[in-house]
Amino acid sequence: MKEVFTTNGFEFRKLKLADAPIILKQVKKMHQLYSEKSTETLRSIQKDIRKSWAEMRYKKRYQYGIIFQNNFIGTITATPNFQNKRCELGYYIAPDYWGKEIFHKMLNAFILSLFKQNFNKVYFRVRSDNPRGIKALEKFGAEKEGIIRAYFHEKEKDIDAYYFGILKKEFKD
Repeated sequence: MKEVFTTNGFEFRKLKLADAPIILKQVKKMHQLYSEKSTETLRSIQKDIRKSWAEMRYKKRYQYGIIFQNNFIGTITATPNFQNKRCELGYYIAPDYWGKEIFHKMLNAFILSLFKQNFNKVYFRVRSDNPRGIKALEKFGAEKEGIIRAYFHEKEKDIDAYYFGILKKEFKD
């Protein structure tokens, strides 16, 4: 997997420390929309960025900044399993870009690049209490493949995780 690539109008690039303030602002805005308390700090995000560099170097996990029309709009993380030709994706898109079909275009571009690199399956883990995320993946064409009960535990509450996947042969570019 490359450190920087451009496809279908999106640039996916290795995160920079200079991205940390933008990420912090975007994440805080998401927490406000969901009436959640944000625990992220500039320092914690910078630490995560440095960690992502090491993980990229050892080919464990690839975290990219997403650039669209010269704007940093979010991040996408790819955790590849090269032996089994599959890759788990995680992402966030800044709230200012929600509901504008950018998510589908971005995800399509990124998944297409993975399938061109000989991956056979892409999958996602989404919280059961995230209806917006579930709907977006269903609309994208990912199939709900399973449930892991009580995957998350927050505020004395168990939250299930849903797994969604899409196979190369099912992918419609």
